[in-house]
Amino acid sequence: MHGGSRKALVLVDTPGKLDEARKEWEHSKEFAVDTESENNMHHYGTYVSLIQLSDGRKNWIVDAIRLKDVGPVIRLLEDPSRQKVFHDPDFDIRILRYQYMCSPRNIFDTQFAAILTGRKEIGLGPLLMEYFGAEKQKKYQKADWTKRPLTREMLEYAAGDVDHLLELRDLLKAELERMGRLHWAEQAFRSLEHADLILRNPTYQEVKGVNKLSPEELSVFKELYKLRENVAKRIDRPVHYVISNTMLKNLSENPPSSDKGWRMLRGVHPFVRRNAGMFMRAVDLARKTSIRIPPKAKKRMNERQKRNIDRLEEDRKAIAEKLGIPAHLILSRNQMTDIAVTGNLSSLMSWQIYLLKNFHMKKKE
Repeated sequence: MHGGSRKALVLVDTPGKLDEARKEWEHSKEFAVDTESENNMHHYGTYVSLIQLSDGRKNWIVDAIRLKDVGPVIRLLEDPSRQKVFHDPDFDIRILRYQYMCSPRNIFDTQFAAILTGRKEIGLGPLLMEYFGAEKQKKYQKADWTKRPLTREMLEYAAGDVDHLLELRDLLKAELERMGRLHWAEQAFRSLEHADLILRNPTYQEVKGVNKLSPEELSVFKELYKLRENVAKRIDRPVHYVISNTMLKNLSENPPSSDKGWRMLRGVHPFVRRNAGMFMRAVDLARKTSIRIPPKAKKRMNERQKRNIDRLEEDRKAIAEKLGIPAHLILSRNQMTDIAVTGNLSSLMSWQIYLLKNFHMKKKE
């Protein structure tokens, strides 16, 4: 992060350092939070590598790989009496729930706040440049955060994502208050605590194009998909390093007919070529069965409901244009469907209901 931070930077990578940090955290009521994770980019699986925290005076980098127990951090994140400021926390919340069964409470999302002000540039980089003249580095965006030791430059990059977040929160909060939109954001943040944000691995049925495979080919694809997962875990490499989805579909349609054919494959991990027999046996086993992907049940709407959807689409577009914010914030697609089918507004937040009713009142005038 260019623009320089004068905050102390502390690496927390031992139980003793974590206990020292915990004692300091007890004196603060607000924290900026971010995570750096492995997400099937360099290794197998999805897991937290670092948890960054800042109280506005000091930045901490908690090494979640070296520390097997990060309980004090989890308790801090779940403490409703202390605010946690994230920028676009969707993935952070998903992975914290997935790995630690942790559901952060009392959240402020600076990205959502920026959207509500009507900004188009809502990434952390543009916002930091706009408010603080600080340039967000890109050098470590795709870094392997599992490598140890972490360089000073990597630590400073990680800290950069939380360094100005509390100040950014204050500035955006003041803007929203002037615009009369702060309570909109606060309602959205409260709903975020209970949102259905789950991190899950895709199934073989969700791979693009598999619905075009024959029942026998689909059986082969399923077996190879499962084998690829086991191999990726065994050699600690992302699944696409073993065999890409495109190659997996090609092999399902036209698998090599001999060990030699598997050993001669290009575009796959060497493990596949070295263990040709394993993949041959998987194909032979799969060919003894055939499977089909059940068609998705389609919810059909009657003509009245379709007309309701069209009217809601027009309404949200008009309101969004007037306010200068994205239409999906006024009403999401799911909310529109729910209103069209049930006829009530129970899925909406109070500020969304107000905007919708106020819009209709003015239309009647």
